[in-house]
Parts: sequence; structure tokens; C-alpha cells
Amino acid sequence: MLKEFVNNYVEKLSNLYGCSKWRATSMKYGKKKLAWLEFQGAACPICGRDHYCVVSPDNKYIQCSSIVDERSAQAINDNPQINWKFKHWIYPKNANNEAIESDTPRGSWWINTSKNNVLSKEYFKNAQSMKLGNTIPLAQPVVTDLMNRFVLHAFPLSEEHRANLHKRGLTDEDIKAMSPLRGFGSIVDDRHFKDFKMVYPNGVPKVEYSYWLNALKKNHLPLDLWKGVPGFFEVARTIDNKTASVPHFNAYPQGMLVPFVNEDGYIIGFQVRVDHPMIDAKMIKKLPDTHGKVIVKIDNKTETYTAEYSYPNGKKSIVVDTGKVTFKEQPIDLSKVGIDYKPIFIGKLRNKYPWITSSSYDGYRHGKLGINGTDWTNKLPVEVAYRPEIAVLEAGSDELKKYKQTPKAVWLTEGGLKAIITAHLLPKYFKNDTLDKVGHDVIGVPGSDQYSKFIPVLKNMHATSATIAYDMDMLTNPRVKEDMLNLLNTLIQNNIKPRLALWNLNDGKGIDDILTSYNCFIKFKEINVDQYKK
Repeated sequence: MLKEFVNNYVEKLSNLYGCSKWRATSMKYGKKKLAWLEFQGAACPICGRDHYCVVSPDNKYIQCSSIVDERSAQAINDNPQINWKFKHWIYPKNANNEAIESDTPRGSWWINTSKNNVLSKEYFKNAQSMKLGNTIPLAQPVVTDLMNRFVLHAFPLSEEHRANLHKRGLTDEDIKAMSPLRGFGSIVDDRHFKDFKMVYPNGVPKVEYSYWLNALKKNHLPLDLWKGVPGFFEVARTIDNKTASVPHFNAYPQGMLVPFVNEDGYIIGFQVRVDHPMIDAKMIKKLPDTHGKVIVKIDNKTETYTAEYSYPNGKKSIVVDTGKVTFKEQPIDLSKVGIDYKPIFIGKLRNKYPWITSSSYDGYRHGKLGINGTDWTNKLPVEVAYRPEIAVLEAGSDELKKYKQTPKAVWLTEGGLKAIITAHLLPKYFKNDTLDKVGHDVIGVPGSDQYSKFIPVLKNMHATSATIAYDMDMLTNPRVKEDMLNLLNTLIQNNIKPRLALWNLNDGKGIDDILTSYNCFIKFKEINVDQYKK
């Protein structure tokens, strides 16, 4: 199991890199899925980032997945003794998965940290192979939609999250209109909702209660309908060769459920807008090894930190410093142990919008061993947020099919929640004749670099033009700017006329921020395709 495998190494890695948080993950190499640990606060020794890059649990190999830039070039110059091998692939790719030329290609630097040598295939032949526990393919949209409606019924929207939606510009009428079909939900506490109970009469495992099986029975649906739906997996108990099993929903982490709906109106899955995002401690300046080790632990709810010092002679560690996380560079006071040197860390927020998933079950969640989870790697959906009067139509209905086949303009942005909010605020901000030109509907991708996912959906929606509304930090963030330019090229290659929605960054970062304020100016820039090609 992944948990037992990596736990043997986490403490050593934490001491080495000065970080106690890691994310267990896996990547394919040939037919094997191999265990890796993603940096979650500690700096990658190649590019300096505190996420994405991974290290093998035994610290023999590092994979740095970074844009080829000055940081990685500097790492090479500073370490001439390392025989570097660059495994390179060109980003971005178009809708046909074909490489597009780019001035800033991305790739992977593989190094062997123990032998200063290139990563050898021999390692992968003998490496620990990680089973993901009989994961099963993603179910058809009509199935995921049905089970996800059960999920929304089980996890109704909390008043706290309703208030948050109010701040984002949605009214109770807006929320109520969405609720019966594809509204929001809330995971208040993953221990609060008990969806099954297992008992052991005479030492024999038996399912006494199952929320999901009861719901399926009540609606005369197959009892295995949950299989292939992200978030669901099977919990099994075996005693003396007698087994009882039951479906379980991975209600984690705590936060607001955001449904991702496809162009046919079916809920494919959920993201969670986390109430208390994980905060990682990224060490900017580490304590020299001869002086011992410092590990920073952070309480996400209170946003406070505790710094522990470990003596070089193996003596028990002690707490040396505590305080509030400022999300700026913070020195750690070691005067308690007689050290003048001050290590420096910075608090970094982790992903605010993780996916509800069950891809790693055969794994653990609160001690529950599970199988038959769903792996939807590389199949993450986009959000299709139709104009309010269309969004209330039943999934797969004739009315929705007819609307989908009508030529139209569509907005493009980043994020599912942002797309939903934007689609509901557009008619409050613009007149119909303007929206007829720039679009009533909104598509949101999980991130700006996922722009190739727009094309198949735009074609299915018979879009003739697209209004790009990426966050305005594309003016200052080179990666977002590059993604936007690649999106422009991709739209032109697919004969979809592009235009840009622009506003003052000082008025708000995202399109939803601007629409919520109601008093900021948005202008549209039509792209002359012929001139752009030149």
C-alpha cells in the first residue's frame, strides 16, 4: 500500500528538506505506477518551486517539472558535476494532442541525488510499484450526473457557503433556480456524515446501514451504479474469509461543493472550494546541517506556526518559536537553543480547489481501506455554465440539444466557480444585444494552461466566436500571458473568431470580481485574424 510505503521515508525527507508536509502521488513509467512524493512547502533543489516537483521516497531521484528558464539553467551551471538528462516535451498541445511550437517549452529534469548520475531505466525495473487498488474507468455522464445529484441531496448548501455566494453576486433566487438540478453543496465536516455502518454479529462482518444503497434501492436503480463516479469507492471488511462491502463517498476536504457540468447538462464531478486551505512552510534559508534541523508545522485553521528544532546528536526535538503566519518571509528565532543564525520560511497556500476523487483507493481515508475507486487522471472536465434560462433545463433534454446546436459566441475563463458566477452576472451587467455578440454562456477550465480542453466543447456547442476572459494578471504573469496567446492561436487554428475582454487590474483580478462590482469598465478587443497571422 502507498501509505505504508511512503511513511517509512517521510520523516527522513522532512528532516532533509525542512518540511513536514508531502503529497503522495504516482506516475506511470511503462506499465508501472511508481510512488513519488510531491514537494509541499520545501523548495525543489532544481527550480525552487514548492509544489509540482517530486522526489522518490528514498530520495534517490528528483523529477523537476518546470518551464525551462533561468532558474533551471542556473541549477545546471551551479552543479557541473551532475550528468543532467533533459526529458523534454513541447507545450502547449492543440485539441488533437499535437505539439505547438512555444518559446518557453516545459519538460522534466531527471537527476539521481545519490550518485550524481542520470536516471537509469534499471531503477524503474526494480522500483517499488504502487498499486492504485483496482481503480475503474470513469462512468458515462448520465451515471455520474445521477449519483452526483444524490451527493448534493446528502450534502446541502450550508448557510455559511450561501453567504459566500451572496458576496460573489448570486441571489437566493439564483441559488434556488440551480439547486434542483446542478446546484452547490457543502461538506461541513467529513466526520459528520456517516454514510454506512458495519457491525460484526458473532464476529461476522455485516452492513447494517448504507445511505447510498438505500437511495439506489428506493429509486429502483442498480446497486453498483456508484462505480466509476469520482469520489466513490468500496469499503470491505474480511474476517475468517467472510467479507462484507459497502460504497463510501470521499467527503473530503471541508468546503463548498462546486459541480462541474458538461455541455449536455450532466454533472461529471466536483471541486471543493476549501474552507481552510492547507498552508505549507517553504524554507527560504535553511539551517546548516552541522547546526541541526528546523521543521515548521502550520495549523491551517488558526494560520499559526510552530517551529521545532532537532539537535544534530539525535537528542529529542523541542519547540523554539511560534507565531502567526504572515505569508511573507519570516525568520525563526533559535535563541532558545543558543543559536544566533535565523532560518527563514514563508507560508504558501496550497490548492484552494481540489477535486473530489477516489483514484487512490486502494488507500486510506480515516482508517478505511478501500477498492474500486475511480481514476480520472487526464479526464478532468471543464465547466459549461449556460445562461440562467438555459441552465435550468433538464440534462440531455431536447430543448438543451436545440440550444446547443445554435451558432453562438461563448466566454472562456479559468475556474468552474468563476464560470458559474460569471454566467449569472453577465445579464445583470450587459444588455442582450451586447451579449448576443460577445456571448451569454461561459466555459471554465481548471487552469489557464488547460486551454486545449476548450476546443472540443466549443465545437459541440457550435461556437463561432469566443471571448477570452482570463485573469488580468496575464499582463504581469508571463506564464498566464503565454497560455492566453496559445489559446488565441488554438482558436484561430480551429476557425473560431477570438476577442479579448479587458479591464483595469486595479479594479479586480478576475472577470467575476469585475462583474460583482458593477461599476468597472470592461472593453472588448476584436482580434483581426489576418493581421494576427502576419
